[in-house]
Amino acid sequence: LDGINAVSEGDLFAAFVGDEQRGAGWITEVPFGPYVGEYLFLSMIYSNESSGETLTFRFYDNETDTVYDLNESYEFVSDMIYGDVVNPEIFNVSSNFTVSGEVVIPNLCSVS
Repeated sequence: LDGINAVSEGDLFAAFVGDEQRGAGWITEVPFGPYVGEYLFLSMIYSNESSGETLTFRFYDNETDTVYDLNESYEFVSDMIYGDVVNPEIFNVSSNFTVSGEVVIPNLCSVS
């Protein structure tokens, strides 16, 4: 938010195709490198298509109980990998709205 890493414990990150959640990010404290001590999301995103679907992203800020739509979108490509703890993908906020429903996090854990 405003050029500052706003990620903290309790925050959530999710990927969507339309209104369908396709993946989630697991918050992780970076153990080494230029982002040591900061929190980043390690994410796994799923699709039944090998490519061609547009992914959008949302960030839940636990401290303000607010969900933010993120500016970035990506075309899903099977086995794609973007970023890591040394060179993470940076997402930016475009607008926000108050959480009014349940946030679903699938039972998975992977690095990509």
